[in-house]
Amino acid sequence: MQHCTWLCAGAEDVLNYFQSVDVKLILLTNEPAQRQVQKICRLALDHGVDAYYMSQEKQVAKPESAAFLNICQDFVIHPQECLMVGNDLDIDILPAAVLGFKTCWVGKQNIRQRAGIKKHRLIELIFYLTQLNGTFNPSET
Repeated sequence: MQHCTWLCAGAEDVLNYFQSVDVKLILLTNEPAQRQVQKICRLALDHGVDAYYMSQEKQVAKPESAAFLNICQDFVIHPQECLMVGNDLDIDILPAAVLGFKTCWVGKQNIRQRAGIKKHRLIELIFYLTQLNGTFNPSET
């Protein structure tokens, strides 16, 4: 992934960590399917994603509850067992939180704090997950 210098700092470590602890990574996006697939290939992220939910194909978009709940239904999991990592507070984070998802907001939006939700750096996600799954050392991945 070194050729993708604009990939968010820490993203490769997070993906490697997900794979090492068998965390399912599901991409839920409102972007047009063709553009999203091109982006995934360009970033070489296809190896780290277990499933893709594209609103254009599923005919339901975030922030609609069904967009999130379709994933829960298909994977037979409860919202409380899910962590939504998103960059848009209104479309990704708040709707997921209302449904009971844990959330990690990594957006670029210039909002210090809103609705009691703290903005995180992506690498902080690893530290959150290590509290659930044990230790993490980026050099081991």
